[in-house]
Amino acid sequence: MFEAPLPAVIAHRGACEVAPENTLAAIRASKAMGASWVEIDAMLTKDGLCVVHHDNQLERCTNGIGLLRDHDFSELSLLDAGSKFSAEFAEERIPLLTEVVNACSELDLGINIEVKHANDDAVKPPCEEEIAIERALAQAVCEVLGSLEVDRQRVLISSFSIHALEVCLQLLPHINRSYLVEGLPEDWKSVIDRFQCCSLNIWHEHEDYTRETVERLTKQVPVYAYTVNCPIRSAELKAWGVRGVFSDCANKVFPAFNDLQK
Repeated sequence: MFEAPLPAVIAHRGACEVAPENTLAAIRASKAMGASWVEIDAMLTKDGLCVVHHDNQLERCTNGIGLLRDHDFSELSLLDAGSKFSAEFAEERIPLLTEVVNACSELDLGINIEVKHANDDAVKPPCEEEIAIERALAQAVCEVLGSLEVDRQRVLISSFSIHALEVCLQLLPHINRSYLVEGLPEDWKSVIDRFQCCSLNIWHEHEDYTRETVERLTKQVPVYAYTVNCPIRSAELKAWGVRGVFSDCANKVFPAFNDLQK
């Protein structure tokens, strides 16, 4: 198992409390508020390009309609990815993964790239078509990272998809991986071991994660929690042994971990 390179506080989808999520504006805002790492979401366009966007559907964050993967990047690049957050961000677009990785490098930010699962339910087993989508996306993410000069200690790949983790291990074994879960799967430890993951990233609100369970987990693997926006909850999770949190408002939870630049 690799040692997790993540700091104690990671800006979730950039600084998405103050800027539209997964945009270059959110990346820049993360740096401005003192974050040293960001987490973003990677998806694949119809013409096989990696872009940064969370939902399979376009409607929540953009003025687009339908599935992102049904559109070429030439179409997606014209969409407004900022106005639904605030009119001042009307010029924001869905960025290419390459743009975001380069921006993080220029800003000296570490980057956690989540390789998205193909269906809307992270817990639901994917069908064969969805497995193929997840594997193709993982391969494309690896190709992007392989084409750029990235510091392996400043990049991490995470996913709910074991198929994506498998591809990433095969193609970029030197890049750290994390296993994302909602509730605690029975086979979580075998997945961690099989794909040489450096951490288990949990949804802290799930009923599985009692203090007893979390303390037991943290004795076996580095544990990070998402999405934690309350300083009191952050301090509680830290007391349970959680290494760090993903937060929409990283600056508000820094004090709980006394972490700014690590």
